[in-house]
Amino acid sequence: MKHCMMRLLSALVACALLLSACALGAFAEEDKVETLLTSMSLRDKLAQMMYFSPRRWKDNPEAETAENVVELNETLSDYIAERRFGGILLFAENCQDAEQTLRLGERAIPLRLIWSIESPDPRLPR
Repeated sequence: MKHCMMRLLSALVACALLLSACALGAFAEEDKVETLLTSMSLRDKLAQMMYFSPRRWKDNPEAETAENVVELNETLSDYIAERRFGGILLFAENCQDAEQTLRLGERAIPLRLIWSIESPDPRLPR
């Protein structure tokens, strides 16, 4: 009986330690978020709530027609990074097929963007 009580007590202590460690971890995450938010300017906070939508692009401003954006070129990537947008919004003209759309999304990963696709076309790969 004494051996059983010691095992039960050990299990309770282990559970208490585990729960306290989890609680401390949650507080640490809240502290990280608070630290990040206090280090951001108002402009950065507002930009994080905005999405950028590059539908069409002209490499040459004098060109008569613009092309659909199907990949993020260096100029667009720099523009998005400098303004610290929170996400990128793609439309049907940005998505040729599933593989190309994934490549476009992978290019957005280093920029830490949330990306979404808006299209009424049911044939669009999502």
